[in-house]
Amino acid sequence: GGRAGDASPAIPAPTLGLVLPATAGISQPSWSPDGSMIAFAREAGGDIDIYVVESDGSNAQSLEDYVDSVYSVTNSDITTADDEFCPFWLEDGSGLAYVKPDTGGDYQIYKVDFASGDVEPLTATGDNLSPASER
Repeated sequence: GGRAGDASPAIPAPTLGLVLPATAGISQPSWSPDGSMIAFAREAGGDIDIYVVESDGSNAQSLEDYVDSVYSVTNSDITTADDEFCPFWLEDGSGLAYVKPDTGGDYQIYKVDFASGDVEPLTATGDNLSPASER
């Protein structure tokens, strides 16, 4: 019933004390190393994309818009028609890792470099890393 990358149905409600519908379209938030930003995935218009927001909840923008505006990257192609979810900040703050399907439909881990806007796969095509809810 839920979307791939939606953390809410995979975590038992009593563990969190939070009851969310399976189609909530959110993922567990990920704090930046310095605590100033939060990355999360949300469903909008049928796609799951990663968004970044300041820790006080202001200035929400897509990951692509965040990289383009904060790091002055042009022509980045971070957000695609594929679902991007499960964001995790790199410890040095230089980028963000996340999951999305590859061309064969297998889930892979990708990394976006904030300085360049480049996206590179961290896992190999064919190594299906599908979320536990889809196994």
